[in-house]
Amino acid sequence: MSSTGTPPRKLGAPIRMTPEGLFPEQVVNSRTMGRGIRGTYLFLGTFAIVTLGHWKVSRSMTAMRLEEKEEMEARTNILGVIAAESDREFLRARARELQIEEKYAADIPGFVVGETPYNTRWMAPEKEVEGNW
Repeated sequence: MSSTGTPPRKLGAPIRMTPEGLFPEQVVNSRTMGRGIRGTYLFLGTFAIVTLGHWKVSRSMTAMRLEEKEEMEARTNILGVIAAESDREFLRARARELQIEEKYAADIPGFVVGETPYNTRWMAPEKEVEGNW
């Protein structure tokens, strides 16, 4: 109490209480443990699922990288064979072209089969390669 004899005034809005016996008694319990999953369990479960997902993704990416490396090594190993096959195919096509040229230019005097009429150096035609290599 203050020196004037009145109780000290509390800050905030006054609490209005209902009259006694108007409503039935309500039991207020602050223990709400049975109302669902604890937050720590939710966090730990989510963390475990995300960790497992990242682990599986990293494992599959590692396996994919190894398969890609093996495939590139195999392609590199057979590259010489593929190049030789391409060269043989080119030479066969060139021989066919020379035969056709000889057939059509047989009656032209001074024409040499296979000799270019242009004054440039010969370059092998670029072959289109399918795929990413």
